[in-house]
Amino acid sequence: MYASSSNDSAFYLTLQWIDTVPKVVKTVKELKRQKEIALDCEGFSLGRKGTLDILTIGTMNKKVFLFDVTKLKSSAFDHGLRDLLQSDRDTLTKLMFDCRNDSDALLHHYGVKLNGVLDLQMVDYLRRDGMKKKKNAEPVTIRGLNKIIDDGGASVKSRIGEQIKEASIMGKNIWIARPLGRELEDYCAVDTLELFKLRKRFKNTIKKRRDLMFVESEKRLAN
Repeated sequence: MYASSSNDSAFYLTLQWIDTVPKVVKTVKELKRQKEIALDCEGFSLGRKGTLDILTIGTMNKKVFLFDVTKLKSSAFDHGLRDLLQSDRDTLTKLMFDCRNDSDALLHHYGVKLNGVLDLQMVDYLRRDGMKKKKNAEPVTIRGLNKIIDDGGASVKSRIGEQIKEASIMGKNIWIARPLGRELEDYCAVDTLELFKLRKRFKNTIKKRRDLMFVESEKRLAN
């Protein structure tokens, strides 16, 4: 068991490893009370040809849940989590940032067809693209998360991102280590909880073009 909780983290109030079926059941019950969650996956060469080792879910009240897919495998999804992730946007919106590899891994490894996803990378792109057209500026490009979040989160993304990149080049999967290590836990927290800040920053754009944002997000999901 790798349960962890911290009051001194700059990124979350609590962080908990979900590594048994009873914990999955209990956590899913708690998540069903939310209207919006933030979602991210980690693995080696994440996608249908790689691994899916950790599924991170963050909540608006700064709770982070790390589902240990390496340990639980399909049991992580067979006790309510799959249904939760496949629910529609009115039931539960899933905030993500570049959902493509995550959705590909979930679908092809565990038969989870994500639904109700708001991909904030696409929201950021469409927002800037609309501003560009008004100003007749240069074409906009897709941005990474570390380019648009605050300095604290961006620092973690950049620093740990380099370690992840180096490990990947060496063929090493750092996401299967247990315990995982505080810095990688922080990385998982940033990848989810920072999305609530972006959601707030983009709220006017999302309100005006809500249906378009969800349609464009859906186009990125694996099928």
